[in-house]
Amino acid sequence: AHVNPEEFRLMIHGKVKREVVLTLDEIKKYPSETRIHFIECPANGSTGWRGPQFNNLQFMKGMMSSAEWTGVMLKTILDDIGLEDDAVWMLSVGSDNASNPRTIPVEKALDDAMLVWAQNGEALRPEQGYPLRLLVPGWEGNLN
Repeated sequence: AHVNPEEFRLMIHGKVKREVVLTLDEIKKYPSETRIHFIECPANGSTGWRGPQFNNLQFMKGMMSSAEWTGVMLKTILDDIGLEDDAVWMLSVGSDNASNPRTIPVEKALDDAMLVWAQNGEALRPEQGYPLRLLVPGWEGNLN
């Protein structure tokens, strides 16, 4: 989906002490970090992907990548707005066409999850989640 960065908003609500709706500029005011992480598609090497169009190395073993990601640690924002003591799970819903909302344990979100706006030193491309994506290091790609 095409997203105008000027109209982009991130809503965080639920088991938090202060619900927020943040613009991209507001998110970028938090301290940023740059880290290198791998992402791998959970279907990498899956027999369910067999077919002539997938009979190449890219689809058999290549649905993974390593990149330099720049953004804010999710923990930084959650610490700022405050989590309720009984918060255990987080639901992430993106504006992409996947229609695949996912949950992750709050413990993981507080560990090393990031909200990233740059990959390899440039703004995210639309196919990579422009203008902002959740990055969950070490977890299957469809959580990111």
